[in-house]
Amino acid sequence: MIKHMIKHRMVVLGIVVMCFGLLLHGCGKEESQAPVKAEEQEAEPQEAEPQEAEPQEAAPAEEAASETETDEEKTSAVDELILQLDGEDEQAAQDAALKLASMGDESAIAPLMTAAESESDKVRAAAIQALGILGDPQALDTLLSALADSSADVRKNAAKGLGNLGEETAVGPLIEALADQDEEVQTEAKDSLRKLTEQDFPDQAAWRQWYEAR
Repeated sequence: MIKHMIKHRMVVLGIVVMCFGLLLHGCGKEESQAPVKAEEQEAEPQEAEPQEAEPQEAAPAEEAASETETDEEKTSAVDELILQLDGEDEQAAQDAALKLASMGDESAIAPLMTAAESESDKVRAAAIQALGILGDPQALDTLLSALADSSADVRKNAAKGLGNLGEETAVGPLIEALADQDEEVQTEAKDSLRKLTEQDFPDQAAWRQWYEAR
């Protein structure tokens, strides 16, 4: 009887152990499958991001049209400034002269030479300054004449401008300008002489001696 009970309990215990083993085996299988699913999800192909279209270069015809418009605008601006040179507004004429110089347009040289003969000292000074900035040899005679102007500002701008023209014929008149009654004119004349000749002398007499001995 006792043996029978022991045998029965052993059978039950075996069944319990078997069930427990199956349970552990099932849990391990689920855990091993979980990373696989995660990896499968990660491996899913991602949609490619849309690429931005590269900017296309402007067609030659468009570039040519743009350049033409720019040239036309510049010509129009120059024409307007030239009109202001001869206007009644003195300040506008001065501003126009300096703007024309900054634009570097050769078509402004003749009108500036005319403005250099204006009755207004300030307009003449601005016109001579502009011609000096442009540095065109066409303005040589106008700048040389301006060395004898009644306005010190005009003479000063002429002395400075002649240094930019690079014309050797300006050396003699600039040496004479060293005796100008205005110190600023003297200073600009000496600076221009140094620039034109690459020489430097202490006074007008020394400059004359060098000039005559060449």
